[in-house]
Amino acid sequence: MDGLHTMSFPANSSNIPVEVLESVAPVRVRRKHLRADSGGAGRYRGGCGQVFEFESVSPRPIVARAEHGKLDTAPRGLRGGDGGLGGRHSVNGVAVADKLPVVLRTGDSMTLEIPGSGGLGPARERDRAAVVRDVADGIVTPEAALADYGVEVDAEAGG
Repeated sequence: MDGLHTMSFPANSSNIPVEVLESVAPVRVRRKHLRADSGGAGRYRGGCGQVFEFESVSPRPIVARAEHGKLDTAPRGLRGGDGGLGGRHSVNGVAVADKLPVVLRTGDSMTLEIPGSGGLGPARERDRAAVVRDVADGIVTPEAALADYGVEVDAEAGG
């Protein structure tokens, strides 16, 4: 079967609603969604990583530290599957090292791009209907569907 999508951030075991996070921390969540094309192509597609971006709304500096581990090591595919995309942390668009604390001032934004997982088996063996569904779900772009799977998908027409 296809890989599972990312574990949620912040936390590894639950999906904290944005509204709850914003009510207990001086941040505003700008984006939180799956990273299209981050799961490795394969007969069974790798799970997608996540983009999580938040902005400091605190009048005082806050210290944030995102610990992921092996963030920039792209997960490998298996048995002919393609690797997933590696990840990245940035503050105001500038990359920062994983696990190191950073100081965020009012208006600064931190973005975490969580890696996807590797695919299993050759991508050209993936069922066409599964590729079309992946594009419709927004986890594979039409460009990647063509390049990786050899499937031309008209995203607007649904196939």
